[in-house]
Amino acid sequence: MYDGTRIGVPMRKWTANTLGIWHPYQKACQVVWRRWAKRYFGPLFNALIPGANFFLKAKLRVIVTFFTYCRLAYPRFRGKLREAMHLAERDIEHPNVKVALLDLHQLMEFFIPVVHAYT
Repeated sequence: MYDGTRIGVPMRKWTANTLGIWHPYQKACQVVWRRWAKRYFGPLFNALIPGANFFLKAKLRVIVTFFTYCRLAYPRFRGKLREAMHLAERDIEHPNVKVALLDLHQLMEFFIPVVHAYT
C-alpha cells in the first residue's frame, strides 16, 4: 500500500494495517517471565523438570504453561502465603524474606492474572 509505484494508494481507503493481537500478549508474558525468572520461575522449572535447561528467553508456550501451573496451584497456598507475609512483617532480622513474600504475592495476585486476562 505504500510502495514506490503508488499502486496500493486506492486500497488505503478500505483497509487498515494492524499488528496481531498476540504480539502485545507475547511481550507482556516475556516481561513478567524475565522479571521473576531467577527468583521463582527458574527454581520452579528445575523442580518440575529436573535436569532440563531453563531459558530466560523461553518460548511463549513454555511461559504460558508455567503461568497456568501457577494460577492453578495458587489457591492451595494462598492462605499460607498470607500467613507467612503476616509473620514476616514482625521479623526485623530478615527483611529479604518479607520482600520475597511480597514479590510472590504481587506476582500471583496481580501480574499473572492480568497477563492471563488477555488470552
